[in-house]
Amino acid sequence: MRGLLKILQYAAIAVVLTGVCFGGNYLGLYLKLHYNGLAPLWPAAGIGVALLWLFGLRWWPVVVLGGLLGAHFNGRSWLVGGGDAVAQLAEVLLAVTALKALSVQQTFRRTRDVLLFLLGGSLLPAIVGGTLGAFWLEANGLLGMADVPRAAAGWALGDAMGILVVAPLFMHWRRWPFAGARASAEWFGLMLLLGAAVVLLARLPSE
Repeated sequence: MRGLLKILQYAAIAVVLTGVCFGGNYLGLYLKLHYNGLAPLWPAAGIGVALLWLFGLRWWPVVVLGGLLGAHFNGRSWLVGGGDAVAQLAEVLLAVTALKALSVQQTFRRTRDVLLFLLGGSLLPAIVGGTLGAFWLEANGLLGMADVPRAAAGWALGDAMGILVVAPLFMHWRRWPFAGARASAEWFGLMLLLGAAVVLLARLPSE
């Protein structure tokens, strides 16, 4: 009975988290379609990294399902959406593996934690994910080979920004209520960064 309850609990939480990942992917794809193929912020990338870094790799199906559903409801086929989701999962797994291997602290109290998060947890995984995703789109006839570098760069940029903005936001949110003025100031700074990103997106010219 206890095992059944754990399974049901996992399933219920997974449904909620899948909805969160779906929302992040849907928003990212909406921005990508609305701004002529460039999404300057991909929230789902940051959500996925925060989720697996905080709570473990057992939640990887949430990342895949959220990406698959987000792509499908934005008009992409199940096949293309599945490839997008796998590329995103590879990116998230690479980021989390690097962060754990490099012993990056989730509180970001040390300068090395911030730098390693920027490089190993954000930029490099985003480049890998963007490259995989762009070649998948080319293999399915949605991109020409000449357009792959631009698409990969745009994908990597959006995912890197999503990880840099959203993942630390979740890390600090988990620490609520804050213990002191420094933690409160860090939270406030992250909120300002997120707000600036939203303003930037709102001011970008549409296609």
